This record gives sequence, C-alpha cells and structure tokens, in this order.
Amino acid sequence: RHRWESATQLLQTLERLPGSANAESGRRIFFHSGAVSCCQCHRYDVRGGVVGPELTLLARQGNLEQILLSIIEPNRDVAPQYYATFLELEDGGTFTGILLRSAGYEIYRNNLGDEVTFQKTQIAARKQLTSSLMPQGLIDSLTLEEVRDLLEFLTTDRAEPQLSEGSR
Repeated sequence: RHRWESATQLLQTLERLPGSANAESGRRIFFHSGAVSCCQCHRYDVRGGVVGPELTLLARQGNLEQILLSIIEPNRDVAPQYYATFLELEDGGTFTGILLRSAGYEIYRNNLGDEVTFQKTQIAARKQLTSSLMPQGLIDSLTLEEVRDLLEFLTTDRAEPQLSEGSR
C-alpha cells in the first residue's frame, strides 16, 4: 500500500517543504532516475518510451492533484487504449501487455515497450484487464523533494513541444 491516503494529503505535505521546486531536477528524475524510470514507459517531447501516455502536454491537460493522483494510483483512471491483456499460453507460460493489432496473430507491447507477436494458436486464454502496466508504489521510491521536482517538471508549461521527424 502506498504511503499517501490521498493526492490532497501529499500536495499539502509538498507545499510545506522548505525551498522551492526545481524543474531541471525533475527533468533528470524523469529521464535518468533508475528507481522510477518514467521515460522507460512515457514520452516527453521526442524522448522516452511508448508504453504509457505521452506526457509533453500534461501541464495543459490536468491539474496538479489529478496528475499526482495518476501517479499514486495508476489503476484509478486508465484510458482503454492502455488496458493490459493477460495471456495464458499453450506452453504454460503467461504474458501481460497492451494489444496493438490482431489478425491471424496478435501483436502486444510489453512493459519494456517491445512488440511481441503471438500466433492465435499459441494463446490458450486471454483476459482484458482494466489496470495499467504502471506499477503501484513507484512514487514511494522518491523523496518528497524529488516528487515535488518531478511534478514541477511535468506541470511547467513550456514552449511548443518539439516535433519528431516523422510528424512533420
């Protein structure tokens, strides 16, 4: 179970911290922190993974409490395109990922962002989950100052996001 009963409680605690939030420190946490590895699953501008939602425009889309709630309780409001599917395989193995395409075979994205293909004959059973691939409790590995800095990075509205080469 996470340390925080609510996003409101955590926000109140963060507001009482001495000093001020540092967006550059938050950027380093997002892109380089081994414990959290936000960028392994999430993109910001043109960097990062493609497992979870793109976060570049997050500052324009949600309030601080809603953003923090999504981090504290990643399974609370999962968009359907990010629902995971649990597979039981004919060989006795299991797999959990996000279904990308289905034809005579099924292509899934795993929690590392890799595409994994299964022939339909390899799948014994499947169950669509309404949960996220984001593990509960990731925030607990950060100090309060790191949480504050990460939120500052995610919620600071910068100039227009960069466009990747493929989107021009």
